[in-house]
Amino acid sequence: MDYKEDIETSRKCSEYFNNYIISVCKQVNEIFSISNKRIVEIGCGDGQFLIELRKLFVYEGWGF
Repeated sequence: MDYKEDIETSRKCSEYFNNYIISVCKQVNEIFSISNKRIVEIGCGDGQFLIELRKLFVYEGWGF
């Protein structure tokens, strides 16, 4: 896929997407209790999921 610098491909401007990511973050925490743990996200793109997790919970995180 040929990405152009002048095209915004991020979904973080979407309120619907942001609410969805927050709900997924909360579900992940309910299942894994992520506070004070280490998280590695493979294929994180721009890292938005890790950023939202960081806003809600305390953890060490890396994205690749």
